[in-house]
Amino acid sequence: MKCPSCSERTGKDWKYCPYCGYTLPREPRFKDLMNNNVMRELRRIFRGLGMTAKHEQSKEHFIIRIKTNTGPDIKFESGKGITHESSSKFLKMPEDLIEPEVEVKQFLNEMTIKAELPGVKKLDNVLLKRVGESIEIRAVAKKKGYFRVLHVPKEFMLESKKLNKGLLELKLRV
Repeated sequence: MKCPSCSERTGKDWKYCPYCGYTLPREPRFKDLMNNNVMRELRRIFRGLGMTAKHEQSKEHFIIRIKTNTGPDIKFESGKGITHESSSKFLKMPEDLIEPEVEVKQFLNEMTIKAELPGVKKLDNVLLKRVGESIEIRAVAKKKGYFRVLHVPKEFMLESKKLNKGLLELKLRV
């Protein structure tokens, strides 16, 4: 790090320049960034998309992990960039798969998808996975398995999902 006043080299943890006495600017810690309005807004947006964001911090770097419902989890590590992690959610699919009936409605900024999944009782038995410009729907009901791939433009993000009497309803927004 260089002193902004005299351009001499200083240590990154120093409070004052030993050459000119200038009060050195402190690099914001990740915890400080998490508390500002921008990070609060990002956490609100992630919640609205059905995702959760958690952070870890050390003196040297920070990590943000974003858990998604439609694909691999996302990990951002300072100095390393963005990586994808495999989801911890796994469904054991039966050998015989059924392609469910699906109704898709797309508007300018909104898309709704309704998939008939008879016998599927809870959302824990449904896995949505984003793959490029599509979403995979996988579901399990006793001895039946459901699998369907639907074209969904990348700009549409999952806003909500619900399962009621075997009918999966997804709402996506730009």
